[in-house]
Amino acid sequence: MTQTYTNSVTNTYTESRAIYITNKAFEDILGIEIRGFITSERAQRWRSDILYLLNKNALTFFEIQFTLPNGTRNGLRYVLKADGSIYGDDESGGDDFWNLPNGTSANILVSWKSSIYNKIIQNELAKRGYQTGHALSAAATQEREYSKDGYGFQKNKIGTW
Repeated sequence: MTQTYTNSVTNTYTESRAIYITNKAFEDILGIEIRGFITSERAQRWRSDILYLLNKNALTFFEIQFTLPNGTRNGLRYVLKADGSIYGDDESGGDDFWNLPNGTSANILVSWKSSIYNKIIQNELAKRGYQTGHALSAAATQEREYSKDGYGFQKNKIGTW
């Protein structure tokens, strides 16, 4: 008796879909800029970095991490869904960054999957100023989805807001 197993993986990436979902996340990032936690230049760099990783088919998720003056950390995690399993396309925004106290700092963490481009991606991110970091470990609550044709981000709030 012979048994055969198959495994099919779908990737719904296209450049136009990547640009679309990056722009949706960028609208959230602009809220952080307006609040004064990052500069316009930094916001633009983050957008460029996210799009770079999407175009390499490497991104698994990114987090915008906030450190409050008292040391408490929370954030927003954007998990990439590229397998056709995401179809919600909510309005961007909805985050009350004004509820975070003055003196809060914001940083970005990116996580990518291993691939033949691993060393290239690592070198490029190092050139862009990235260092080793750690994802937030607090509980996550799904908040929104940004997608186009089965390709998108699931946005989660991490920690206490």
